[in-house]
Amino acid sequence: MKHLKVTAQQVLCAAFVLVVLFSSVCILCEADHDCTGEHCPICHMISMNSEMLRLLGSAILAMVSLWLGLTARAAWHNGCGQAVPLSGTPVLWKVRLNN
Repeated sequence: MKHLKVTAQQVLCAAFVLVVLFSSVCILCEADHDCTGEHCPICHMISMNSEMLRLLGSAILAMVSLWLGLTARAAWHNGCGQAVPLSGTPVLWKVRLNN
């Protein structure tokens, strides 16, 4: 199961890199084209690729901020000086808290 998870991560990473690479190359190659006017298909393609790169950058920023937040939570210490575990809550452990 772990091998399948690692393979899926590698495939997603490679797909992400290829999308960014080909979008950037496409924008660079067609940047100085002869525009045909208002409904130019090349201008439309360039704007779509640049919007996709902008959205991917936003997604990366969101993932990094989530990772930093989880890392900061793991490093946060409670009053006893022990680290607060990420997945160790009484609700997740199904502990019954009776008074």
